[in-house]
Amino acid sequence: MPPGAAVAPGAPAAPGAPVTTPTVTVYSTPDCVQCRMTLLALEKAGVGFTVVDAAADVAVRERLRALGYAAAPVVVVDQDPDDHWSGFRPDRIAALAPRPGAG
Repeated sequence: MPPGAAVAPGAPAAPGAPVTTPTVTVYSTPDCVQCRMTLLALEKAGVGFTVVDAAADVAVRERLRALGYAAAPVVVVDQDPDDHWSGFRPDRIAALAPRPGAG
């Protein structure tokens, strides 16, 4: 899929228009059930992701606290760093999933 073109989640794509599926960064911790559920849901939805171990990096934990989060997982949309949430949120993951016939 060519980079540079994007459609807002839930917005219909013009016929033949390229669509870029957002990717996310998941800040996780070991033995976190909601983290595992989030990663599985992202995989199932076809959303690309990178996992960062928040337990291993003090600077990462401080950044997450500055965003207002105290628990994992924290998910940040790479294309829009102001779009983030905490916890297992299948509704938010579904909104990021590629739409059939969208590209």
